[in-house]
Amino acid sequence: MKISNIRIGKRLLIGFTIAVVFLSASGLYALLEIRKVTALAEQIYDHPLAVSNAVRDIRANINGMHRSMKDVALSESVEELNEASRLVDYYEMQVYSEFELVFDRFLGDITDVEDAHQAFKDWKIIRDEVIMLSREGNKEKAIEITKGKGYNHVIFMTEEIQSMIDFAGEKASEFLTEARIHQEENTIVVLAIIFFSTGLVIFISTVITRSIVNPLKIIVNRIENISHGNLGGEAGLPGNDEIGELAESFCRLQEDLSLKASLAERIAGGDFTEDIPVRSEKDDLGRSFFTMTTSLRELTGRLFQYKNIISATSDYMSIVGPDYRYITVNNSYLDSLGKDYDDIAGKHISDIFGEEIFKKLKPKLDSCLSGEKINYRDWYDLPKYGKRYIDVTYYPLIEHDSTITAVIVNAHDITELMQFKEKLNYQANLMENVSDAIIATDNDFRITSWNKAAENTYGYSENEVLGKPVSEILENDYMDVSRENVLKEYNEKRTWEGEVIQTCKDGSKISVLASVPTIKDTGGNISGAVAANRDITERVNADKVILDLNRRNQLILNSANEGIYGLDTGGNITFMNPAAAKMIGWEIEDVIGKNSHELFHHSYEDGSYYPPEKCVVYQAVEQGIATKVDNDVFWRKDGSSFRY
Repeated sequence: MKISNIRIGKRLLIGFTIAVVFLSASGLYALLEIRKVTALAEQIYDHPLAVSNAVRDIRANINGMHRSMKDVALSESVEELNEASRLVDYYEMQVYSEFELVFDRFLGDITDVEDAHQAFKDWKIIRDEVIMLSREGNKEKAIEITKGKGYNHVIFMTEEIQSMIDFAGEKASEFLTEARIHQEENTIVVLAIIFFSTGLVIFISTVITRSIVNPLKIIVNRIENISHGNLGGEAGLPGNDEIGELAESFCRLQEDLSLKASLAERIAGGDFTEDIPVRSEKDDLGRSFFTMTTSLRELTGRLFQYKNIISATSDYMSIVGPDYRYITVNNSYLDSLGKDYDDIAGKHISDIFGEEIFKKLKPKLDSCLSGEKINYRDWYDLPKYGKRYIDVTYYPLIEHDSTITAVIVNAHDITELMQFKEKLNYQANLMENVSDAIIATDNDFRITSWNKAAENTYGYSENEVLGKPVSEILENDYMDVSRENVLKEYNEKRTWEGEVIQTCKDGSKISVLASVPTIKDTGGNISGAVAANRDITERVNADKVILDLNRRNQLILNSANEGIYGLDTGGNITFMNPAAAKMIGWEIEDVIGKNSHELFHHSYEDGSYYPPEKCVVYQAVEQGIATKVDNDVFWRKDGSSFRY
């Protein structure tokens, strides 16, 4: 049977059984002497040695507390501060525990222990002050106290503790001297026992040790390879003993580490789709990997969302480093310049826009890198869109430690907005300079705009009328049509034109030629109306005068016995009185607009053609000279002639 197939426990049992058999006899002999030595050893252990070890532990824990207090003062985050404070509390509990043993077993002056104990309690005031200052963010003061008052107090406590160590050492020396006396007395006997026992134990232990150590060396060698990153190779060993089981467990560990290494490699490549299973509640590594993968997946998802948002925006966005080189740009920025990402990333601004533009931008970038937000507008010639007016804002990129590492550039094309504003300004200027009164209303006919001409026409200022119904400001007389019919026509045709009499602020009435179309918003919905009102009062009054004169002239013409008619410059009849119409046998309405020479003055009395250029009437019209002719020939509708 191979020794590797025997369980280690069984091997040890066999080996130790053999050794015990040979040692039992000699052991019984030495038992009494050993018990004496044991009694002395117990005295050393229970008193000076136990006290010495406890006091040294107190000193070690105080040193640990002092180091942790340094960590408290130097902590950079709340997590670091809390961890350092936790260690301080842990060491403090250990110190108080060791003091209890010292109080119980110290054989010297107990006041030495009490003084050291009180000094340790007094140190807590200094520690609490340092922790409070660190939590308040006053690191400089916390470090100053730790290095000064705190360090001095630690030195003082160390000196107090050293006196107890010295006393325990003296007591240990006393017990040790007595033990040496017993040792000399039993040396010969013990040496004989040791010699025989040693030979036997060496033989047995050599056999057993080799059966254990050699396989362990193989496993240790494999562990060293893994510690250097080599996860390949076989770790299995033949045998059914504990080492074989250890090798099998190690193989499973190696497989698990290989799996985690593979996952870590995929994570490094951006693949977060696979999770490491948590094998048990104590699988801290698996749980940590799972938490890391989940967190990275969520973080990557958020970063991807942010990237999509930035890439989808129409603004031109980029990040520029303190060396004036592009760190990254979004798709809109690339599109506007007609370039790929690699054409811009890492390039200097002067490489993209030229040295002249860079010199203009550099002072603004420097101000932003100093912490200032910069906004300006300027014209830029973009390869894809041509000359565009851009609103540019620089934001300092501030890291968690308040340092500024780059400039975030957000550029928004406002060319259309500027053109729209210019158009609005032009239209507003046009509105203010036209002679017609322009009045805009909403769908409820409340006034929303009232230009300067409207103020001059009606006497109301813009502030007096805005928001008020038109009917409250202007009294309208639609003359031959009712207001209801006007609204009906407006609602059906979405426009209305006509003359109306309106009352001004001073009570005077004016005649207005109004044109009222509807207006629509950007969605095509009717949002109100705009009226262009022209004051035609003077024209209407002039028309009335002309109409009155025409009426009077017509009365004169109608009452005259002589034939009277009028011609335009082409010789066409513009009017004719009843006497003249009766002479030529025509109705007045039949001759208006016709050529007089062709109608009743076309021939001589003998019927021969009478050229128009020889006609005295034609000459009078053409030359503008008054001419009098007696006994001229005129022709009637029935073809007969007469002289007049």
